[in-house]
Amino acid sequence: MGIFIDFYMFMVLCLLVDADFSQDLQNIIDFYKADPKCTFNSSELTSKTIQLFPQCNVVYGIIIINSNTDLSEFQLKNSFRNMETFAGGIRIENAKLAEMSIFQTDINFQCGAYGFFIKNNSYLYDATMLLNMNLQSGSKNKECVLSVDNNPELDMDELCSNGNLLDLVGIRTEGNLRNCEFILFYENQFVFNNLHANLCEVDGDIEGKLLCRFTSMYDLPNNCDIIVGNVTIRRGDEEYVIKFVDVKYLFGSLTIVNTTLETLEYAGVPYVAVLDGGERVEIQLYNKDGKKLDTYFLLAIFCWSPVENEETLPDGVIIQNNTKLTNAGALDKLVSFIDEDMNDCKFQITNNPILDLQNLCDGYALAYLVDFETYGNLKNCGCQGNAIYPSTLLGFQNCTYFYNGLRLYNFSDTPDLKSLSKIGTIYGNIDIQNSNLQNLSFLENFQYSTVFSKNEEVVFNIQNNPNMTRLDLPALKNMDNSNSNAVKIANFENLHPDFCLTISEFWLFYELEVSFKNLHAKLCEYSEAEVTEIEDEELCIFESLDKLPDACKTIVGNILIESGDEKNAEKLMFVGSLFGSLTIRDTNLADLKFLSKLNFIVFLDDNKNVIEIVFNENLKDPRIGGKTFTNVFTRSFEDRYAFIQYNHPDIWNSTNGECNLFGVVEDDKVMYRTSLNYTGGDCGPRMDNKSTSRNIIASLILVITFSLEH
Repeated sequence: MGIFIDFYMFMVLCLLVDADFSQDLQNIIDFYKADPKCTFNSSELTSKTIQLFPQCNVVYGIIIINSNTDLSEFQLKNSFRNMETFAGGIRIENAKLAEMSIFQTDINFQCGAYGFFIKNNSYLYDATMLLNMNLQSGSKNKECVLSVDNNPELDMDELCSNGNLLDLVGIRTEGNLRNCEFILFYENQFVFNNLHANLCEVDGDIEGKLLCRFTSMYDLPNNCDIIVGNVTIRRGDEEYVIKFVDVKYLFGSLTIVNTTLETLEYAGVPYVAVLDGGERVEIQLYNKDGKKLDTYFLLAIFCWSPVENEETLPDGVIIQNNTKLTNAGALDKLVSFIDEDMNDCKFQITNNPILDLQNLCDGYALAYLVDFETYGNLKNCGCQGNAIYPSTLLGFQNCTYFYNGLRLYNFSDTPDLKSLSKIGTIYGNIDIQNSNLQNLSFLENFQYSTVFSKNEEVVFNIQNNPNMTRLDLPALKNMDNSNSNAVKIANFENLHPDFCLTISEFWLFYELEVSFKNLHAKLCEYSEAEVTEIEDEELCIFESLDKLPDACKTIVGNILIESGDEKNAEKLMFVGSLFGSLTIRDTNLADLKFLSKLNFIVFLDDNKNVIEIVFNENLKDPRIGGKTFTNVFTRSFEDRYAFIQYNHPDIWNSTNGECNLFGVVEDDKVMYRTSLNYTGGDCGPRMDNKSTSRNIIASLILVITFSLEH
């Protein structure tokens, strides 16, 4: 009888939990007016339910990771790779996770309708992912609650004084290794942005620092260390600027407008933070009287704010319309803060007729800015690559570097494009669309590109150019991403059917660590002379392992290793690049160490699997390549597959249970570039591979047709 009662109580509890989940999910659906196709309905994440997770940019629902979750961090992150915004709730409770790097960088999380709960995770020690998440309530009437409780190995103290967590009102931390102790000021280390809290109810001292609330320059005390409020210095306030001599922190905005100041050396606020979510750090220099303004006061700047209207609120450094301004050299002393980059800020220096920016442009701090706009000055910084039109091409003949990228829309293949031939460096994204260009040879001196990308942003886009058959950038040497955590992604899409890349160009993109969203291309016809130029590579055309020479370094063709080929597998031990697919079936191989020198794979047929490994009963270690294997180039990043089935039961022991042929490494960018969609019974449910499925369907159609006719 007691057992029956216990079972009955257990069933009642399960029903109550399911009812609560259903109600919470319905609240989220109603609150966000969720798209049913992009709504995740399962009450927990497991290897079965993850297959139902919507592959949408915006996903709705409740993500619950608990003791039943049998997925690794990499598998979770791979499943979430398409998601840019998640609206709903997240609950990580009693999970086996040690780290929480499961979402893409800078994901937007609309959490006002449910919240974010991290609770009772015995192994969890790293939650730095929270710093990169953009946590938003989604409504003025909703508060985004973050609750982090009873995680004995998790140190929350450092996280709470950094990143986006400072924006949260409803944050709770209890029972962790260390909880959130919000220290207002870290001397010489941190700046706070959008601090939604009362710094101090009244003016007074904070750890020996005098805090003053700003009402006007006239009323401001003389010896403030900390100022809270939006400071505006106008005409008539000049005599009071000396009050800033001891100020170290400003929690608010700073605007200097229409003054007669000749120097701002006393307005030396080294750290500026914003208290109001609708405000931004705003530093503007205007002087209608023509007095010289030197920007000595700019020591550091922090730019970030989750405002919705990007156009109406300027952020960063704006210096404009100063007729006597000759020196902006202090800008070169700007430094960025921990986990921040000055490319998060907008830099605009315009219409200062006697300001020479030449030396400033070559300085350390501003040398790699992407969003940098200069015009109307005595000497500007480079040229604006996002302001090129067919009618203005000839005006760029002397440009050697571009800011704001290079944008060419609706261009004809005209001789005037030679005006861009001197360009050596491009700061910003390259975007060439809807043009009838045949190639990019007019950029004959283009060597260097610097970008700042986020959220898997495409930084090199060649799209909808139906006449383009070649790339032809002979001088290109480097593509640098100043956001060291982000992948460099290119997109070559909807070009001429004969568009091709050479073996040399593929090696270049491998060395530049570029991944492709779409690569609508073929391998160009090659010559022995061309291949010889690439580290003395020996090119081989694959027919069979038996006929393959012994010292191939580059193979063109689909490699097939099957029963009886084991003795010849060592012929592949020097191969560095494969232009084709890889199939290993029905062998007695125990490992694939003969492919340890493989660097990358190029396979541009998205109707077939990139890799198939089937019926290898002894295969315990399927790892391909070594530390130098860092890329897979395919026609579509989203539609590239590895089919793994009917191999040794312990096939993934060598990768700690991960379905990953290239090993698990710490570099997330490498994991991204080498990621494949793993299918087959060794990675999930047993199934037919893509080509087999198509053959079965074709056979069924023939049978049905035959039956109907007879």
